[in-house]
Amino acid sequence: MCSMINAAVVGVWGMLWLMKTTPVSAAESRVVAAAMMGYFMEELFWPMITKKNEQEPPSWSDIIHHVAGILLISSATLDDIYVSRFPSFAIVEISTVWLNLGWFAMKDGRTSDDTIKTIGKIFAFSFFVIRCLWIPYASWQSFQLKPFTSRTHQGVCLGLIVVVCLQFWWMRLVITQILLRAPKGKKGGG
Repeated sequence: MCSMINAAVVGVWGMLWLMKTTPVSAAESRVVAAAMMGYFMEELFWPMITKKNEQEPPSWSDIIHHVAGILLISSATLDDIYVSRFPSFAIVEISTVWLNLGWFAMKDGRTSDDTIKTIGKIFAFSFFVIRCLWIPYASWQSFQLKPFTSRTHQGVCLGLIVVVCLQFWWMRLVITQILLRAPKGKKGGG
């Protein structure tokens, strides 16, 4: 449930700011960044602290994602130039909303109806467009904000490279799942 709330609030906030013509305030971006860091920390540490997890234990890609997210967001909040770009990255959470809706549908037993198929298609499409097209583009724009001599800029760029690579890793997993669930074609003629 935490993931759904975080994804909805942060993703919609990012979209709303990207549609505005006025830049986001540094103070507002830092509040959203703090909320995201809290979410990442909860997702990373809560299963370890409670030694309970209704789901599978976190995968290595999840751990890398959460650690990279915490480090990247905390580094980015040190400099207003990155804070102003935060809405460009916050929209990544829109695809997470669809992932969570699919999870809720499966928990509700809707594995064989069109609901889960529709949600899966929207998730895959939004994931590809936002995470595999938009995020690399927004990252490239961020790389060009400052000379590469700043330690903060080096840290932010390294974090963005890790995050972009994870998006493509996960897209490969999404495609694999789609192919595994696709109906097998009939052999033979007519």
